Amino acid sequence: MLTVYTYPIPKPDDCYDVSKLSLEDGFLETIRSILEHQKGGTIWFGYLEGWMLTPHEEVILRKAIRNFHCIVVSHFPLSFSQAWKNEIDWVYTIRKHNGSTNTDNNGSFIHDGSKT
Repeated sequence: MLTVYTYPIPKPDDCYDVSKLSLEDGFLETIRSILEHQKGGTIWFGYLEGWMLTPHEEVILRKAIRNFHCIVVSHFPLSFSQAWKNEIDWVYTIRKHNGSTNTDNNGSFIHDGSKT
């Protein structure tokens, strides 16, 4: 199950944090290890957009999404593949400006208030 936030949130407590790993440096290996050695829990992806991933990476991460509760922060949730969209349980968005809430682009910066 995948939960998507379109605004910055702090990392939840008691989760497997893979947000600090780069896609080129141990990210997929860590996900594979979690899948092989753990039975449940929450995986924190941090900030991630669909176009950051190759199809191979999407398949591996989809296995994690199906077996664990996964949380991701994304400014453009529509950038995820259709397979990922089918796994989304919740999308949380806020309205910072006048007008109706737009889930795919709420007009705010994704890194508002976070350290870079």
